[in-house]
Amino acid sequence: MNKTNKVYLIFPYEHEGKKYVEAYPLHHEIRELLTVAPVYRLLTTKVSRNQARKYAYKLWINPSGKGYNKYPISPSQYVPFKEQWE
Repeated sequence: MNKTNKVYLIFPYEHEGKKYVEAYPLHHEIRELLTVAPVYRLLTTKVSRNQARKYAYKLWINPSGKGYNKYPISPSQYVPFKEQWE
């Protein structure tokens, strides 16, 4: 089975003193998305969102990638959106 790469916006952020990374697929108008995304960000092409997050983890948290399997799920589903961007 041939998997196709997709474009993701990746970025690091902190919440309550812990460092996190996130990856959002680009299926919105890119200008609209970049107006709400943090300034410190990159675009990457990966097969899955998990692979994009792993790449971001290696870039901004631990270059060896160690600890990614224990990395918590993004708190974005548990905290109000505004709190993440303050």
